[in-house]
Amino acid sequence: TVKVYPSKINLPKKKQLAWKIAEGVQNVIRYSAESLGPEDQDESEVRYGLVTIGQDPKGISVQCGNLIYNKDVQKMKERVNQVEGKDKDQLKKLYKQKMMEGPEEGSKGASLGLVEMARRSGYPIEFAFEEINQEHTFFCIKAIV
Repeated sequence: TVKVYPSKINLPKKKQLAWKIAEGVQNVIRYSAESLGPEDQDESEVRYGLVTIGQDPKGISVQCGNLIYNKDVQKMKERVNQVEGKDKDQLKKLYKQKMMEGPEEGSKGASLGLVEMARRSGYPIEFAFEEINQEHTFFCIKAIV
């Protein structure tokens, strides 16, 4: 038996944790550079990465990571820079702005994932980029509930 939620966590935190796990898995599925299946058939590709849940001194951490193409690193860093260092009011304003603009070109979602993760986190989100080789970089996000 695997316990996803320690019994000490209240319902709102359990919901936040579940949401972050779902968002992390969704990001891996949509944006991982690693896939099984024909590369030209996005809808049938099986993509993979990592989602981990752990205890942090500040709370429960959800970490998500996957390979991205080096050509996409700059674009991802720009997305990260949009949310880094923003307070709740600034994130709310950014969320509304993105809702009005609609999805970014080439996006497989609503382009709101990072903003929403930052809004729902009790602490600033941590991001890391680690170049693996000439083609891939490992991208990781850590959010704490």
